[in-house]
Order: sequence, then C-alpha cells, then structure tokens
Amino acid sequence: MATGNLFMDFMSDTLGADNTASKEDGDKKGDAKETTSATFSSTTDYILPIKPKLITKKSILAQTGTLDASIVGRGRITNAGERKLDLFEPHILFSSSIFNKIQIQVIAASPSSCHSLAICDTGDVYGWGRDEDGQLGLGSSQKCHVVPQKIELPSSGTQIKMVGCAVGKHHSVLLGEDGCVFSSGKNHLGQLGINFSIEGCNKFRKAMVVVGEKEEGDDLEESTKSVQAADGTSVKFVKVSCGENFSVLLSASGNIYTAGSAEFGQLGNGTTGEHFISANKLAFDNALRFEPRTTFVENSGKNKTNIILEDLRFSEIACGKNHAIAIEAPKTSKVANHIRRVFSWGCGGYGCLMHGVQKDDYFPKSIEFFEHKQFEKNFPVSAALGASCTMVVTSQGHVYYCGKHRNAGESVMKPQLIDNLANNGHVVTDVSSGNQSVFCTTQNGVTVSWGQGAFGELGYGATQPKSSSKPKFIPAIDSCIVDSMMSGYGHTLFLIRNEDKEDRDAIAKLKKICEKDVEGFQPSASKETADSDEQENTKKGKRGRGAAANKGKKSTSAKKKRKT
Repeated sequence: MATGNLFMDFMSDTLGADNTASKEDGDKKGDAKETTSATFSSTTDYILPIKPKLITKKSILAQTGTLDASIVGRGRITNAGERKLDLFEPHILFSSSIFNKIQIQVIAASPSSCHSLAICDTGDVYGWGRDEDGQLGLGSSQKCHVVPQKIELPSSGTQIKMVGCAVGKHHSVLLGEDGCVFSSGKNHLGQLGINFSIEGCNKFRKAMVVVGEKEEGDDLEESTKSVQAADGTSVKFVKVSCGENFSVLLSASGNIYTAGSAEFGQLGNGTTGEHFISANKLAFDNALRFEPRTTFVENSGKNKTNIILEDLRFSEIACGKNHAIAIEAPKTSKVANHIRRVFSWGCGGYGCLMHGVQKDDYFPKSIEFFEHKQFEKNFPVSAALGASCTMVVTSQGHVYYCGKHRNAGESVMKPQLIDNLANNGHVVTDVSSGNQSVFCTTQNGVTVSWGQGAFGELGYGATQPKSSSKPKFIPAIDSCIVDSMMSGYGHTLFLIRNEDKEDRDAIAKLKKICEKDVEGFQPSASKETADSDEQENTKKGKRGRGAAANKGKKSTSAKKKRKT
C-alpha cells in the first residue's frame, strides 16, 4: 500500500500488488439494511435547485487519441505507423465543416467508452466512434463512425433541446432542457432505464423513472414532460453520468436515481441481489428503470456503519467503470461550519472508493477523509472517476487521488494530494480520467496528463513516449485554456476556450483534422473480434447476455461461479 509521496511511491514503475475487491459466494447484502426508520431534517438549508453544467464561453473542440474506435481494446495492436487515424496530440475536429460556427457546450466520454457525444448551443447532438450496439442512436448499427454524425432525437411536435449527456461502454444517455431523459444502445443489464428487458435499441427512447410508489414516464410517441410525483411536484433531471453498464441521474432537487447493473453494488440500493440461476451460474438483480436512492451511510467504528438520519441533497455525480461518487450540495450561509460530504459506492477495487480498503460498498458511504475541518473552506466541488481510480477537486483547486490507473505501480488506498501541482501554485479547474489515463488542467492554461496511452490519448506527440508515471505537460495545448475535458477509452476530448486574440493565437498552433483526411476509412477490426476485457471476463466466468434472464422490474446478469 502506498503511504508516502504520491509520485515517489504510487507512480513508480515498480510492479505492485494487483489485488481487486473480493466477493463471497451466496447472496450479497450491504453493511447497512434499508429498514431503519428515520426522521428526516428539513432541506430548506440547501442551495437549490441544482442546474445543468454548460460551457457558455466560446470554445473549440479538439481530440487526441485514435479516431478508429474499432481497434481499441481488441486483440493485438498493430504498428502505430500503419494506423493513420491515431492522433498523438490534440487536433481540432472538423472546424471548417461539421463544427463550423457551432458552439459546443457539453462533451461526453468515459473510461469504458469508445464513442463520444457533443451538444452544441442549439441543443443539437453529435456522436462519433463505435456504434455496433446502436449507442449513437442513429437508427442503425455500424462498426465505427469517424466523422461526427448529427443525431435525430424523438419528437412529439416540438424539438427538445439537449443540455446534458453521458456515455457508458455500449450505451448513451441524453438529458433534455425540460428534464426528460433519453437513452440508446445496449440494454442487457437494464442500463438504458427504459423498463424493458430487451437487449438494446439503436434509437433514443425515453427512460422510465420511479417516484415514490408511483411509476411515471411517457412512451416514445407521447409528450416529453418532467416526471410528476404523486403529490403533483415535478422531478426534473439536470445531470447524468454513466458507468460501464449502469447510469446515474441527479434531479434539480438534489436527489440521486440509478439504473443498470447491480453486480458491484453500483446501484446504491444496499444489495447486489446475487443468486444462483443454475448449478454454476450467478445472477444479480439489476434495475430496468431509474429508481431513487435515499439511504446513505457513514462509518461508526471498525467494520460498522450507521444510516445517516438526514434528507441529504447532492450537487455533483460522477461514475467510473463500476463505482460512483456524489458530492453533497452547498448550504446557505445561515448553516455555520458546514462541510460538504463526499459519498462513494460500488466496486472498491484498488481502494478507489477512498475508504482505505479494497471492499465493495452497496450503499453510498461518506468518505471520512473529506469530513475533516480543513475542508470547511477548501471544500470538494467536483470529481472524476477512471476505470479504477477517483479524483476529487476542491474549491481551491487541489486534487486528491485514490486507486490506480496504470498497470505498473501500487494502489493508493487513501486520498492523497497531487502535491507537485499544488506545491507549484497550480489551481486545477478540471480533471478527467480514462481507462488508463489521468488529466488535470489549470486556470493558467497548463494541462498535464499521465498514465498509459497506446493510441495517443495522453497527447504528448508522435515522437514522444506513450506513457508517463508522473504528470507531464501536453506541449500542443500549452497556454490554451481548457474549459472541459473528457477521457474515453483510447481517446480524450478537450473544449478549448476561444474568446479573445490570445486564445486564437494559442489555438492557431494546433493541428486540424478534416473530412478529407479520413476519406476511404475502413474499420481496422470487426465486431466479431471480442473486446479484450470481455475475453478476460470469459476466462473468469461467462456472463449471461440474454434478455430471458430479466424478470419483472429487475433484470439479472449471469456468470459462472468463481472457483475458490
């Protein structure tokens, strides 16, 4: 376990222990049970409503990493010199054609995704990358779209303006200005939240949401309204995040809703529902629709937790591959000495839940580290999660890291300050983490990355190393102000500010990618070539993919029992 300086111990090239959170046979339950009655406190002290996060300043979209999403994670990597669509430093994407005079406000990628989404100021959505399971919602499935495609969204007479988006491994979720939610792609574990046990869909459909004891949601053909609770109040969703096979929503009132896979407790409902469906296969109770999560716990001693008897509200959510983070909403000034708590749940491999142990948590649990008085003024404001790591950014621009994102090195089991940024006066404004990469950008136009990037996703350049054990500057965007970043699997997206002459001078140095550069593109791999991580899952135990395993309001995924 790494206990010293983050970049002397953790970022060393010495191979460390490769332990992941273990599971026991039989039905799994959380540390706390969702049966304790609680008298909830008033929520009037929270600053509500929560609003969508939009980049309103003029910016331009750039990408580093491969445009050929068909090759990522599949088999042996061919010679980099033969891969013409690998961008080894940030390139401006299609600025003279598709994105000409278009202001991008939201971008989406994730540690598990080989596809990306972008939303412009008109609410139009563009998607590119892998589309074999209909995750781009274009109405048909294709191995890979190199050129961004405009996505036609369902409409009932009026076009819905989109203000948020997120992507998982095989699915995408869109968020409308009126709070409605649409999803497309693979649905074998219920990650679309459409309340159907179908394998998937290749066009966006409206998701279903449970509000109290009343199930609400409109069919695709009906009007898109905010979900109405039984008491007549409106439930409007303002933020969305996706893990590999699950999805998380945040409402304007600060409540959390989840759907999809329950295997690692990432639904946050206190259980995985693990059970046998045959002699050698296990299954889990996955959620086919978005369900509210109202139980939150905290440590109360060694291996014990208590349910928090408060009506908590949240302002930020973020998902990794199989884990999630939520940050408590700020309170009004009349609440003295309020410290915004951070909650994590799901897979705890490599200590990524920030609790100091490799253990899955099935309820969102408060991270004790961020409850200290030092965070009263320097409070957590955002988070970014990788495949098995977590980063939390504070109001003073400090970044705390936990977990592991490189094959080499040891796990960081407890939150550690990335001190060689903080000690040099860098105020971090945004962070992002891909499958094996980490990015930080500062208010002074400094962007660094480290980790592993075989496809150029670290952005160092064609002649530079494809990995780094510690933060390293990205030369191509030096002096560029990056307003937003999203790291995917094999690629990274940047929204670079383009407001004044200084910005334009910095952007002018960047290379560009145009449609003529990708003419004649043919995917390098086919869908029949299984993803390497799915091959690894097959070695450990094949997971069921059939919709027949889904029953009632829950779905199940199956796999062979692990040998002890």
